[in-house]
Amino acid sequence: MFEKALFPRPICLLIWCFRCILIAMLPVERKIKIADIIEARGFASVQELSSLISASPMTIRRDLTELEKQSGIKRVRGGAVSIKRSNENPFKTRFALDSEEKGRIGRKAASLIEAGDVVYLGSGTTVAHMAPVIAGMVGITVVTSSFQVIQDLAHQRELVLVFLGGIVREDNYSTVGPSVETQLMQHHFHKTFIGASGVLPNNGVFNSDVLVASLEKIAVQRSEKVFVLADHTKFGRGELIHVVSCDELAGLITDTAQLSSDLIQQLETSRVPVITAAIDA
Repeated sequence: MFEKALFPRPICLLIWCFRCILIAMLPVERKIKIADIIEARGFASVQELSSLISASPMTIRRDLTELEKQSGIKRVRGGAVSIKRSNENPFKTRFALDSEEKGRIGRKAASLIEAGDVVYLGSGTTVAHMAPVIAGMVGITVVTSSFQVIQDLAHQRELVLVFLGGIVREDNYSTVGPSVETQLMQHHFHKTFIGASGVLPNNGVFNSDVLVASLEKIAVQRSEKVFVLADHTKFGRGELIHVVSCDELAGLITDTAQLSSDLIQQLETSRVPVITAAIDA
């Protein structure tokens, strides 16, 4: 191939070697960028890193595994946290990420609760943003496995609060497992509010955690109306477990101002019942 090249063979060989070196360096540079992002944010999801670095989720997961061995980061569900901040609860870190958007979505969702409602609140970070608004409500019953929700509502005397005990998951700040599932099956809900790891308008709502997805499926079955809270980072991707189809939802609550025009068009075409969380919600 060198005979047809524009440069003499020795120069072409040098160029070829140099390009090989550059290619070999790319993974190192990518990992450095990943580590820098996680260090700056405290937490970064696989999907966010994939988008920011233009690498596949599979590549990102492999890099995170290698970085964890080097003690630079700590793997958690859905992404990684900085090892320097590993004493912080991973849930708390995710809870603070995009908190303004999640707060708007949470407030809008909470406004849908009416006096006399028995509601289930899932363990997602966006759902947890409902609690400060619910704290001022009277005559409702809240069932949850979320420690964050319990923490925010435990001192409210004007509502009934039911905690579902089970196996404690530190990374999700909640309980999971057979005992939680058994308790869930004994309840009937007027409304269920859950989060999502991924949303595909033409397919449904997904969760990357098998145990959490199992609880959510039961809650969906035991509820008259199901609402999903999803910030903009969850759209356009599927995850491990399909939880509920979009046509089964009473509402998909999100901040449409953060979504691309293509996604909005998909939502309109699929007739998903979108509830917009406005800035002043």
